[in-house]
Amino acid sequence: MARAGKELIFVAEGEDSCNYWVYKKGRSFYIRDPNGHEHLCHPSVTSHERIKSEILLVFHTKVIGIKYPSELSS
Repeated sequence: MARAGKELIFVAEGEDSCNYWVYKKGRSFYIRDPNGHEHLCHPSVTSHERIKSEILLVFHTKVIGIKYPSELSS
C-alpha cells in the first residue's frame, strides 16, 4: 500500500511579504517558510485560524492573506 504524501491546503501571505505553505498529511499540519524550513504543528492545531496563530507564534509574522491551490494555478 502506498503512503499518502502531503496535500497543499493553502498558502498564507505574511506581513513580512513572505509566503508560508501549509500542508496536511494525515491529521498533521506542516508549515514551510520561504527558506524551506518546515514546522510540524502541535496536534491541537486543527483549523485555519489556529494555523494562522501558529504562523504568528513560530515565524513572528501576521497572516494578511490566504490563497488556495485553485487560485495558484493561474
